[in-house]
Amino acid sequence: MFQALREWFTDGSKTDHGVGYGVFGPNTKLFESMGKWPSVFQAEVPAITLCARVNLEKGLAGAHIPIFSGSQAALKALQSWTFKSRQVLECYESLQKLSARNKATLY
Repeated sequence: MFQALREWFTDGSKTDHGVGYGVFGPNTKLFESMGKWPSVFQAEVPAITLCARVNLEKGLAGAHIPIFSGSQAALKALQSWTFKSRQVLECYESLQKLSARNKATLY
């Protein structure tokens, strides 16, 4: 049986000042600026990757890790049979590693 954890939230955004992403979860608030040129999609995928990596670093096993993303495009890219982006592949691989010992679910 999996232990319940608090939810994780990821978000990428773009303003007139630039692009960035954030990861929010139990005792965690991380932000990263990406400059002015990336797209929101290019910010959403690394947010999910960072979330997976943060949870991997915790060494969790048997945990339920719900990850809420605001990007339908990122979720669809991660469900694809082929990856056209190295960034999406790296995200997928991080999620696979996390899911090897836990139940990570993207919403």
